[in-house]
Amino acid sequence: MTGLRRADWRFLLPAAPGGRYRLLVLLGGGTDLARRLSGMAERIEESVDAVAEADVVILMAESDAAIPEVAARLARNAVLYVEVDRRRPGRRGLTPARLRASLRKAGLTPAACYWVVPEFARARRHVPLDTPEPLEWYLASLQTAGSRLAVMADAGVRLLAKAGAARLGAFVPCYSMVAVGAGRQPAGTGVLGASSAPVAMLTSGQDDGSRVVLLPFENGHAVPSRVVKVPRLAAFDAHTEREQRTLEELRARLPQSLRSSLPAPLGVRRWNDLLVASESYAPGVPLVVSSGRYGAPLRVAREDLRRAVDWLIAFHLATRAEGARWDDAVAERTLRRLPACRALFPAGSPVHEALDAAVQAASRLRGSLVPMVPLHNDLGPWNVHRDGAAVTVIDWELGEDADRQRLGPGPCDLFYLLTFWTFRVRHQRSRRAELRGLHELFVHPEAGGDVARAAHEEIARYAERLQLESGFLPLLLFVTWIDRAVDRVERARMAAGPEATRPDNAYARYLEVLAEGSARWFREGRWP
Repeated sequence: MTGLRRADWRFLLPAAPGGRYRLLVLLGGGTDLARRLSGMAERIEESVDAVAEADVVILMAESDAAIPEVAARLARNAVLYVEVDRRRPGRRGLTPARLRASLRKAGLTPAACYWVVPEFARARRHVPLDTPEPLEWYLASLQTAGSRLAVMADAGVRLLAKAGAARLGAFVPCYSMVAVGAGRQPAGTGVLGASSAPVAMLTSGQDDGSRVVLLPFENGHAVPSRVVKVPRLAAFDAHTEREQRTLEELRARLPQSLRSSLPAPLGVRRWNDLLVASESYAPGVPLVVSSGRYGAPLRVAREDLRRAVDWLIAFHLATRAEGARWDDAVAERTLRRLPACRALFPAGSPVHEALDAAVQAASRLRGSLVPMVPLHNDLGPWNVHRDGAAVTVIDWELGEDADRQRLGPGPCDLFYLLTFWTFRVRHQRSRRAELRGLHELFVHPEAGGDVARAAHEEIARYAERLQLESGFLPLLLFVTWIDRAVDRVERARMAAGPEATRPDNAYARYLEVLAEGSARWFREGRWP
């Protein structure tokens, strides 16, 4: 089944009259994508013969249709979206400048051009190439060179960008373009309403359950004026509502010194049966970029981590439930996903033994103080922005719909942050490298060197400030990945329905790695 993320181009199209297209022609993209887009148009066809009748034509990178032929057939009031993968035969010499010239020759007006990074199948960034501000912002804020080869490529990209977006565009391997017929005026993306500003689009590049983020550069500003979030599926509207509510309620509770560390919610509205949310833009650079650049000194990443944990400690001290103890109710709530987690592993798996030991440890901790706080649930370095000494934490969508307070044990967010910060600093990007990194971070930290040492210093600092008994640390480390492993399966089902196959589950593999240390942690009361 073609992932719906392969149709993120729909968020870059101009508005359809009445909110819905009459006839959409889809050329390329997989056998079932048209079915999954049925709500976009009254009718969807997949034949070049229908182009002349259509009010929007999508020519995807996989299609072998001739672009000039399609453009020549386009109706006067229609919209054309074209993807060009220059790695394919017959497309290598088709630069954005040449495509613009070809479309103009056919009577069309090019409206927007996007550099698609890294490629269409795994697109994470759609960066406008028509105006300098979005490109300069992207290179300064989001472009991460995580390897020696990437550093060299990054240097080349920056050199080309200095000569202008058009110069860079001549070298990008994947790009897309929106054009309109002679009877229609170019307009901005329909999701943004009346705004005609250039817009960058970001995605996770992962499952259909994730959303897209639109960043408009209005009034010639060098940074986005706001952040607009759109779920790919209406099934995830609740996540959008929850995030707006969370931001509103948390900002109202926080002291002034912390209030600006969360984005300001700017409201929601409906677009094509999806709930669109807006919030203020978070300044600075994500830690995934500043800590993850290849060759950057460890002191830079170490300072990033210290600032992030400073924020986490302050946030948890300000929001923790007063006098919360590890009683039966808290233990039941925290371990509620344990049975579902067991089902992810075959009988006899070492993970089952580790989970049994975790239950026993939970029983021994009864009555101890534990920081129950509003959990972020995705506190990775990609969601922590640093602007000098100021930290902003974004993307508060994840959590349970029925849990308005989002309460959970604070160390779960800490472990999540430390794990992915470590992966980025050590440039561990493959699954195999991540599992090795997790092993060296928690099971045998003496093998993790200065990076693991820095992470454990922050664990100790957090535990001291929050007065956390050390016996909670191994238990809550397991809970962190139990929740993620089960959530990974649940999100896949929401995105693809009951017939969804079980997803490749990185978090289940993490639990297998951690099971090696469980005997020492739980039975001997050691950490780590």
